Amino acid sequence: PAEEHWARFRGSNGSGTSNAALLASAPSKADFRWVTKLPGEGHSSPIIFGDTAYASSYIEETNEIALTAVSLTDGRSRWTWTATVKDHPKHKFNHIASSTPCADDQGVYLSWASEAHSFLTALTHEGEQRWQREFKSFTSDHGFASSPIAENGVVVVQSDDKERRTGSLLALSTRDGATLWQVSRAAPASDADKYLTAYSTPAMLNLPQAPACLVTVQTHEGFVGRDLQTGKELWRCNPGFRFRSVSSLVSGPEGHLFAAFGSGGKGKEGSLVRVSYKDGKWDSEVARSFGISDGLGYVPTALLTDRLLYLWGDGGVLTVRTLASGDAVYKERVRGNFFGSPILVNGELHALSREGEWLTLPAGETFSEPNRLSISEVDLCTTPAVARGLVLVRAGDELICVSGRKDE
Repeated sequence: PAEEHWARFRGSNGSGTSNAALLASAPSKADFRWVTKLPGEGHSSPIIFGDTAYASSYIEETNEIALTAVSLTDGRSRWTWTATVKDHPKHKFNHIASSTPCADDQGVYLSWASEAHSFLTALTHEGEQRWQREFKSFTSDHGFASSPIAENGVVVVQSDDKERRTGSLLALSTRDGATLWQVSRAAPASDADKYLTAYSTPAMLNLPQAPACLVTVQTHEGFVGRDLQTGKELWRCNPGFRFRSVSSLVSGPEGHLFAAFGSGGKGKEGSLVRVSYKDGKWDSEVARSFGISDGLGYVPTALLTDRLLYLWGDGGVLTVRTLASGDAVYKERVRGNFFGSPILVNGELHALSREGEWLTLPAGETFSEPNRLSISEVDLCTTPAVARGLVLVRAGDELICVSGRKDE
């Protein structure tokens, strides 16, 4: 069940929503169940699979990428896998350990980059390496960031080559890492190099009677739906984006998809797309388009419910819009700066700020001043994970487990 796992970036299908944890409206440090030291810092978010949490780190002293498995019960480290890495050009706010791992019944998968190569490593839940794939000629303006997803025996990863003006979307077998299909994505010669790379993470579009559809977003392609097993393009909706795809795609109810694009620390354009499937035919259309004044996030990923679209801006402005019309319900300053994405848990919005605060406030159409809990002296650049009645927060080189509980 989804409540037992938070097995990829932003949980079930990247939605960022959960009913699993019964959090208090105002969590406090008294709710901390355990705090575990990781071998290094990172901007990747934790995931949960079964009774184990996973988090990646960069060990600066030894130049190693690390993946650590931690017991949810007591916070003890079960194992740590490491590999030597060489630095590669990246944005000053990016990190060697930026990609969030994903997991399934077979094990856990980690994407990472070293110099001009990117890798996907598959491990068992006991920490043994099952297989590893290397993809040569990786280059990017801002470094590696896209996270893998694992669905129905397929693990999907993106790797780009700015110098050669092309990128790849790859689907590999979770069993042995064999390539199931690969799609090349070339950038038009007339467009700027810096908008080639997709830093975002894909999602699935689940419609009644329709085949499993993988959806990706990229500046030059827009929204593209592909058959998960074969890679065949099923549909495409390209509004003509001009900026970087950094925040991730959100798949919502009734075929709705949302993605925002931007640069310079601001979301500058975005689209709400509606996809349908009937009598074996796919159709897609732009339901709403948004611009620089509409509250879009650049790095933080949005939330999409059956009625509302929550846009959390990098500079601390929360905009709530109706799904039906796109009109703003409210636009309010929550204060702070944000790289991590908001999540929605039992009617409460949760977000971590770069000022080290955990913000919580009620979801819905009425704004309330957020509760603020200072939990770290380092930037919080990650997104919490929620499963089994617990919340995991990554703060630098610490993993914090918070017990869910009802308000008295």
